[in-house]
Amino acid sequence: MYDPVGKTVVSPAMIVCGLRELGLCEGELLQVHSSLSAFGYVEGGAEAVVDALLEVVGPSGTVMVPTFNHGRVEVFDVRTTPSYNGAITEALRKRPQAHRSVHPTHPYAAIGPLAEELTREHLELLTFDLRSPLGKLADMGGKVLLLGVGMDRNTAAHLGETMARVHCLGYRQFPRKILAPDGSV
Repeated sequence: MYDPVGKTVVSPAMIVCGLRELGLCEGELLQVHSSLSAFGYVEGGAEAVVDALLEVVGPSGTVMVPTFNHGRVEVFDVRTTPSYNGAITEALRKRPQAHRSVHPTHPYAAIGPLAEELTREHLELLTFDLRSPLGKLADMGGKVLLLGVGMDRNTAAHLGETMARVHCLGYRQFPRKILAPDGSV
């Protein structure tokens, strides 16, 4: 089936089925890198993809996404600074149950029972520190899911750089400010 502009129509049920065919199941801990346009035309858009991910991992699973701004904002607000990592990450970030790490350029957002643990204390760490959200995910045995993107989008490679003490591009080049809960910068 195709939509009016010729893209394959993908239903939320098709996404759930495809994720399960990949072997994903209830209780998974996932970091997801994604491209909504790579799906074709998704009925329900990015929200439907987030719903499908959360349905597959169930209430005992956790989904985490990068919600980076890559230094494009001068003052980071954990509540309102958008994700520049695509529509799916932005849709997850905006959910009321999402927890987001406080990091001026490379915050993560997560939903699930491990979300708060994954996203806390990021401000005090280097971007891809082994104790960062990504490092915690790896330490807990989490998986990385690439949906419509290649390995060049997989931030897990940065953990290897951290372990090898090789700094990734832009290391300490983005001094930014953070909006504190009391409104001060």
